Amino acid sequence: MLKSVHEVPREVKIARYHMAASMLLLFASSLWLLWKGVSVVSLYRVIPLVAMGSFTLLIMGTQRMLLNGIAKIKVAGTENVAALSGSLCFSGSLGAFIFWDFRFLFSLLWSLAMIIHISTVGLSLLEKDPNELRKDRNFGDFAAIGILHIAAPIYGLVSAIIFPIAYSGAFPVPAAHHILLQGFISGTIAGVSMTILPRFTEVNVPRNILQPIAALLSIGPAFVAAGFFGNTASFALGALMEAAGLIALGLSALYMIATSRYRKPSFYSYAFSAISVITGAFIGFLFTVGYTNLVPAHGFLNLYGFVAMMMFGAVIDMYSPAIIPSVPEITLQFKGSVSLAVLGITATFTSLAFGNKMLGITGLTMISVAATLFLIGATSTLKRMR
Repeated sequence: MLKSVHEVPREVKIARYHMAASMLLLFASSLWLLWKGVSVVSLYRVIPLVAMGSFTLLIMGTQRMLLNGIAKIKVAGTENVAALSGSLCFSGSLGAFIFWDFRFLFSLLWSLAMIIHISTVGLSLLEKDPNELRKDRNFGDFAAIGILHIAAPIYGLVSAIIFPIAYSGAFPVPAAHHILLQGFISGTIAGVSMTILPRFTEVNVPRNILQPIAALLSIGPAFVAAGFFGNTASFALGALMEAAGLIALGLSALYMIATSRYRKPSFYSYAFSAISVITGAFIGFLFTVGYTNLVPAHGFLNLYGFVAMMMFGAVIDMYSPAIIPSVPEITLQFKGSVSLAVLGITATFTSLAFGNKMLGITGLTMISVAATLFLIGATSTLKRMR
């Protein structure tokens, strides 16, 4: 018989509410793309739902949970502070998507949410001696991962400042999107994955690989963002740095998964995410030599292949979206959800390459079903919390 969850710790409870809201927005974004199809315009339009909303919300909850759990840091602020930042992020991102002509006003709500959350994380870290973290955590390279965990919030704060400016028309919107997606979201994913994947796989990444990844992914987004102001040399250099850093990140994740003695449903999600980021990074670099027609494929693969699949793996491992991961039926749900997502993303990406509309519809339908399963699982956790 399936058990209920009792006495849920504060940060886990907060994180699960963030996760449920994140899955809801991801599900909504899949329906939008199913309706509109994948194009530069539809991906541009869906950014508030996925980047500002779904991805950022999951990062907010996960950061608090990991600080309290792995790092053993008491997170600053009350549950009301977490609820405020989460609510502002959700309403700001959803409002910017629905009321597109008023996205400047709703982006202000989102920016306030980011400032509150990052300030909370910063205040929490000030209470902990870095030397204690170095002793408590089994990192391949503490400094390198620390750089990623510092650079990503800085990009997050920059995003909070420039998004309203960009949506008012005074700043290039693609530059703002890139700082958020590559600087904050991808940077956070890199830092978290290099922190938790060694724990899940029991395989460490060599230091001589971690250090370049940290340096490239911390600096590259700034050069690319500067490139949107017309500096082609800066864009090419940043694209090269990002491509090298993300490809190294993807290969490192594949190495840990392939050499691990474990085989879990989440590993397949992480592996596909790694393959996606390697492919997406290579496509992104091709922009510098004129292949701008690949923008929809690059954007879709990075959003859904890389980030969303990494999210699915994290949800399986850290949130247990159904009831108990060891129950055969729940394991089947995990495998089915990941399989549908992988097939759907592959089919949609292939449709962009060959222009097959029906294949794209089939792929997006699979993604929507996978997102539905994760949303149902996320909702079930909330019903069981006391």
